[in-house]
Amino acid sequence: MTKKIVVTGASGFIGKHLCRHLHALGHKVLPLSRQPTTGMHTISNYTECPTADLLIHLAENPLRKIVNNYAERDYEKATFLCGFLSNKFKNRMIYASSSTVYGDQNTTPNTEQTPCFASDTYTKLKLYNEQVVLNNSGTVVRLANIFGSGMSADTVISQIIEQSHPSNKLYVGNCSAIRDFLAIQDLVSAFEYMVNDPKQGLYNIASGEIFSIRKIAQKILLFCHQNTREIIETHPSNLTSTIEISIEKLTSAFKWKPLCSVDQRLKDYIESLGEHMNAQA
Repeated sequence: MTKKIVVTGASGFIGKHLCRHLHALGHKVLPLSRQPTTGMHTISNYTECPTADLLIHLAENPLRKIVNNYAERDYEKATFLCGFLSNKFKNRMIYASSSTVYGDQNTTPNTEQTPCFASDTYTKLKLYNEQVVLNNSGTVVRLANIFGSGMSADTVISQIIEQSHPSNKLYVGNCSAIRDFLAIQDLVSAFEYMVNDPKQGLYNIASGEIFSIRKIAQKILLFCHQNTREIIETHPSNLTSTIEISIEKLTSAFKWKPLCSVDQRLKDYIESLGEHMNAQA
């Protein structure tokens, strides 16, 4: 069934991919952005967004270091907006949160029932807004580390790929940190299932696969045919740092799972970058 779907933060990495995907499925998508962007509906304030069958709220800064430097007024603006939209859309709202709310000290896969505690302003904001949306019978999704075309230069995968030019050494922060990575194609596929068969509540969206940052760097070098290069750890740590994410609830509720492995998605992405650079040469 065709639905009218409003997407806030539509000019961002996830927003652009999601809007294209939903539009291709035949939905009437209204992509909203506060920045003038081709193909987007510019809006001065997201409180002015029109009514729709569904709202997907992506309009929060995804960069943890920036949110952690928020002044009190910035934090209050973000919580006010989420509260306003949640009160307007009730059970017709999906809020994008982050798996970072689980912290990095759990030794077993984090489920939606895993206790969460705010460790900084970023996680405090996410947990607060999650509760607001859930109290209004909306849907909250906690996202893994998403990668793909158009992702932020601040992500670990972007930083590694940026060094994929021929060189003797590749520099990585904490190589032992373990994370779950999910390709953008599989994320928008999960949203597709949630749009087609809405279910309220809290869900993890991840690949269910975990890799150390060193392993990700090794894979990228392999796919770039540079696997003989040395990886240098610039910020080594003796502390365990693991965020493993269970997707059992999501899989059970929506019969969704990633279409490809992280290995295949990463290889395809690296190859697409090579084709793009060759086309520009």
